[in-house]
Amino acid sequence: MIKVNIKKTVKDSIHSYSLSDTSRELGGVLLGHYKEKDGHYWLEIEEKIIARHTEAAKSNITFTHMTWEYINQVKDDFFPNLKMLGWFHTHPGFGIFLSKEDCFIQKNFFNESWSIAYVIDPVHNNWGFFGWSNGSIVRIPENDIKIIPAKAEMAKSIAYSNYRPRSASVQGYKPGIWEKIRKKILFIILILSLTANVYLWFGDDGFSINSSTNIRENTAEQTSNTQNGNKDTDEQSYSDGLESEENDRNKKNGNQVSDSQNKNHKENNQNSNGNNVEPKEVLNRNDETEDDMLDDEEENKENNF
Repeated sequence: MIKVNIKKTVKDSIHSYSLSDTSRELGGVLLGHYKEKDGHYWLEIEEKIIARHTEAAKSNITFTHMTWEYINQVKDDFFPNLKMLGWFHTHPGFGIFLSKEDCFIQKNFFNESWSIAYVIDPVHNNWGFFGWSNGSIVRIPENDIKIIPAKAEMAKSIAYSNYRPRSASVQGYKPGIWEKIRKKILFIILILSLTANVYLWFGDDGFSINSSTNIRENTAEQTSNTQNGNKDTDEQSYSDGLESEENDRNKKNGNQVSDSQNKNHKENNQNSNGNNVEPKEVLNRNDETEDDMLDDEEENKENNF
């Protein structure tokens, strides 16, 4: 069982909208809250959203993809805390009931146990609610429907009839100046990005059709160059090592030669000192010989006397 409480302001707004065009069916959705106890539902309808971009005729209405996009955007922007309780549509001049097409919409889009349908005949000023009962769609008795008198209306009642949704895919949408600027900026960024990508692909050497092959070849070449560079580095290091060992060896040999030269120089000095002694000995011998000769001469003189 479903009981419905609807604000008088919402009901009056729906009826005024239904009179705006009686040549075709009009529709929208109902928003509010519900409570459930022991399988019974109490609904309170607080707001409505008019369905835009529908496909409608005198006796049927279809909510298109753009219709649902518009409804969801309005709900998210203005009524994020309200639930979608059901939908409403008009039967201009042909009574209160749910057609086969209406039942299709109810079964596919409003199939919760508390979901309702509100039908208005603006020509005959008649209306009625329908809901689920044991898996079937039935009309809700008037005794279970209550119209809540208007209180001091909250500022929440928003005139969104001229609301422009964020998505430009909705028919009739006219973006504002800031959104135009944003689109131009995004377009410029896209062009710059494409230009950078084209430059990377073309480069100075022209466009390569088989880019993946070129990338692999460049990668292989870079790897080979790296390996060759490492090999040259190893060879240079090895050569430097040999040169360092040779320098150490030559330095060692040089030290040995220097030691040998120092030794020879020392020996020469010693020999030179020996040679300097010999003349003294010879001089002494000569002095002795001269003394002997003088002695002999003196002896001869004495003998002569």
